[in-house]
Amino acid sequence: MVKSRVRGSEREIVVSVDAQGRAVGYLDRASSQKGMLARIGATFLAVLDAQGGVQGSWMQTTVTYPDSGKSPVDLAALKALRERATGSQSSRPLEAGEQRKVRQLVTFLRKRCPA
Repeated sequence: MVKSRVRGSEREIVVSVDAQGRAVGYLDRASSQKGMLARIGATFLAVLDAQGGVQGSWMQTTVTYPDSGKSPVDLAALKALRERATGSQSSRPLEAGEQRKVRQLVTFLRKRCPA
């Protein structure tokens, strides 16, 4: 996982390989805190086949927590706050340019970080 220097932001990139060492999956997830009560994230998730094909999707998620007026100080209060959170999610298939970018990034990462 790669953590941003900006507090409340993070990014994770994962390339999954099979027993033969071939890249078979790609995950690129980024999220950041928007103020004290909201978080937004984007995820690219792809599957790579042996012929170099890429299929996957892009998802965006937003979560907003209710303003309780005070910061939760115990686990029960945090759980109650999480249960009252609202969110939205949208997704779409990866476009051709995004599929090419996934192949390029996987190639780069496999050279940079061999399994």
